[in-house]
Amino acid sequence: MEDEWEKIEQKPDRKYKVEGYYLLNQRAKIEELEKNLKNEKAKRTEAEEKTSSLENQMQTQSDTLGATIQSQGQAIEEQKSQIEKLNSERNELSVEINNLRQGISDLRNEINEKEQRAMQLMKENDELMAEMRASQESQQQLVAGAQQVGELQQIIQQKDQQIQQLNAQIGAVQSRPAAAPARPAAPAQTQELLAEKPKPPRTAFTPPAPRAEPTPEFAPKAAAKGGWACPNCGSSRVVEESDRSKMLYMAAGRPIYGKKRRCLKCNNEWAI
Repeated sequence: MEDEWEKIEQKPDRKYKVEGYYLLNQRAKIEELEKNLKNEKAKRTEAEEKTSSLENQMQTQSDTLGATIQSQGQAIEEQKSQIEKLNSERNELSVEINNLRQGISDLRNEINEKEQRAMQLMKENDELMAEMRASQESQQQLVAGAQQVGELQQIIQQKDQQIQQLNAQIGAVQSRPAAAPARPAAPAQTQELLAEKPKPPRTAFTPPAPRAEPTPEFAPKAAAKGGWACPNCGSSRVVEESDRSKMLYMAAGRPIYGKKRRCLKCNNEWAI
C-alpha cells in the first residue's frame, strides 16, 4: 500500500481503483479523526475558558496583591516611623537613666557624708554628756558646799548672839555701883568664851575645779579618800560602775545606764 501511495503522490491527477474495505477503513479513520478533532476543539474551548478564568483570577489576585503590597508598604513606612520614634525615645530614656544613676551616686555620697557627720555628732554628744555629768557632779559638790556654808553661817550667827548676850550681861554687871554687893561670878560659859582666843576670819568657799578629762560611762570610779564605805565589810575600797540591769534612757542611739557601787574586798554590790 505504501507503493501505491507513492504512485499517487507522483501522479495525483490520475484516477485509481480503490477497494471498498479500504475506503471503509479510511472513512472510519476520518470519522474517528473528526470525532477526535471535535473533542480536541471542545477541550481547547474548555482550556481557553479555563485560561480566561485563570487570567481573570490572576488579574484579580494581581490587583489584590498590588493593593496588599501597597498597604503593607504603607504599614512598613508607618512601622519605620514608629521604630525611629521608639529609638528616639530610647535615646532620651538612656540619657535620663544616666542622669538618674549620676543622681543616685551623688545621693550615696551625700548619705555617706551625712553618716560621717552623724557619727561625729554622736561622738560630740557623748563628750557633751560626759561633760554634763561632770558638771552635775560639780553642781552637787557646790550644793553640798553651799549647804555647809549655810550651816556654818547659822552656827556663827548663834555664836554671835551668845557673845552679844554675854557682853550685855557683862556691861550690866560693870555698870552697878560699888556699894552694891559683890557681883556673882560669871558663868562658866562666859569664862570659856572669854578665854577662847579669837580665830582668824573664815575664807570664802571655793568650789572644786572640774576635772580635765571626764571618766567614761563604762569605766569604774574610785571613791575619794574618806568617801564611800562598804555596808557589808566596812572597806573603803569601793568603786562606782554602770548598772547594766537598769537603763535610764537612750542618748544618740546609745543606752544610758544607772549607777551602782561594788566593794573590791568582798565583792558586795548595792544600787545608788
